[in-house]
Amino acid sequence: MSTLELLICYVKIEAFTSGIVTIVVNRLGDIGLLLITFAKRAQISTWLPTAITAPTPIHLLEFNFKCFILSISRMTGLFAGIVLS
Repeated sequence: MSTLELLICYVKIEAFTSGIVTIVVNRLGDIGLLLITFAKRAQISTWLPTAITAPTPIHLLEFNFKCFILSISRMTGLFAGIVLS
């Protein structure tokens, strides 16, 4: 409401209409954000419980961890070569 109060302080009709437009657009944006939040929450609630109950093979986690360590070691060598040159 502070935006409306600041714009209404002026006696001009343009300031009053601008204040009303600002308040309406802000409220529409708030409603849009709420709708987007509810829509995303509804989508997550349909597939997330199923995904959580699915078993994850341990060898996939180990493979990803090994790739991560290998990538870090390669990047360390690359950055060391760049810094030393």
